[in-house]
Amino acid sequence: MNSLKIVGLVCVLILAVQGHMTDEDKKKLMEIGKECKEECKASDEDVGKLLKEELPSSEGGKCMPGCVMDKMEVMKKNGATYELQCDVMKKGAEERKMHADKVEKMMQSCQKCNTENKEAERKEAGLKLGECLHKASKENGLGPQ
Repeated sequence: MNSLKIVGLVCVLILAVQGHMTDEDKKKLMEIGKECKEECKASDEDVGKLLKEELPSSEGGKCMPGCVMDKMEVMKKNGATYELQCDVMKKGAEERKMHADKVEKMMQSCQKCNTENKEAERKEAGLKLGECLHKASKENGLGPQ
């Protein structure tokens, strides 16, 4: 599997709202992407579908978003459900010098996604939160269009 494709997957799911990635971000994302691909037993086809913004039908492919977000510490279990760690995302955006109005939009999107998510399982929460973030980033001009 091409490491850059794994970085792309993670970017779509997590860092699209955080602006440009540093070399350190890319290295960390490649490592986590590889770990999650193995942990989830996801195929190259699964990863390819995610990169095309299509939902894989296999359990391994569906596992990837939650695994990546959990390992990147932007999603964690809070009581009975998983939620995005908006403060972690905000810190990352500020470190990347994202404009204040975009940081505010990102925070509103993050909180909205948390309010809408009621999933207790990492896999399902990752899919729902990842989809919500991706949609919000497009609607608010925060990431790749």
